Amino acid sequence: MRRMAPVVQGGDAPLFSGDSLPMPSTQDSPVVQLGKERKMEVTNKHNLPYPFVKALTGDRRQPVEKRVGVTTLIKPPRMAALERQNWDKTSVDASEMMYALLGNAFHKIIEDNSEGDPDLEAAELKLEGQYFGWTVSGIIDRISKSGVITDWKTTSVWSAVYGNDGWEPQLNVYAQLARDNGYDIRGLSIFSYFRDWNERRSFDGGSYPEHMWGSYDIPLWSEEKAKLYIQEQVTALEAALDGENVLCSEEDRWATADTYAVMKPGAKRATRVFDTEEQAKEYLYNNVGKGKVELRIGEKFKRCQRYCGASAFCQQYQEGVRNESA
Repeated sequence: MRRMAPVVQGGDAPLFSGDSLPMPSTQDSPVVQLGKERKMEVTNKHNLPYPFVKALTGDRRQPVEKRVGVTTLIKPPRMAALERQNWDKTSVDASEMMYALLGNAFHKIIEDNSEGDPDLEAAELKLEGQYFGWTVSGIIDRISKSGVITDWKTTSVWSAVYGNDGWEPQLNVYAQLARDNGYDIRGLSIFSYFRDWNERRSFDGGSYPEHMWGSYDIPLWSEEKAKLYIQEQVTALEAALDGENVLCSEEDRWATADTYAVMKPGAKRATRVFDTEEQAKEYLYNNVGKGKVELRIGEKFKRCQRYCGASAFCQQYQEGVRNESA
């Protein structure tokens, strides 16, 4: 539902640009340079077919000072700052971007078939706004005539089972961008396709999704709360860019705690898993008898190891790994 006419065009720009993009080869694990002056490297270590490599290379832009996309703004500030500062020292293999290809294809199919939707107000809407000295930009997948923003996602099924802490802030920053560009936003939703859904698992019940898709309502923040969140993220990002020791929290790092598994003799699976050794020993003594308590070490840097493009430049991560292995 639109309140006024003007819409500022922008875009939730990725970090790098593919201007003058060379045609990638699939031979001898080549390095693909993104543009004449860009140093971001895209390798092809697994000799993926030519169309895959070309599609995965994509358009990426060098970071622009005082400009940030929504998906970068919601990242931990330390992570976002290090990725911006080291964008020209980073390389990525095409095989690591396969999920991005699936996501792009999913969005493209929906976009190509949106014409004629009777409840559609806007699709693939590029917006930007000025907040606390920064330009924040984003692309909203869909706004309905009733003022509901929908974001199309391709995710792991575990995002539905355990939740995704990035969905709520992402959609609420989109909502604030839309409000500041004249849209009356009344609700937020996620429509997700589960790329790893298993039909057999769906018969087990519990929290596992019944279908390979899911639709979820997201809480809509007030304008005051949304702007405060943007201010906090921008302030922390600026501090990290200025060299202040802004650290990633356990939540930021997706850290998991150590647990204690009660194991029966010869069993491959735990009978029960507890948060403390005392609880596990008590259960073993009172309910199992023979057996043992097995310590399962949690992952302190799960996000850093698998999902952070700046971990190689992060002192917090490097020191944490050394301390764990000492």
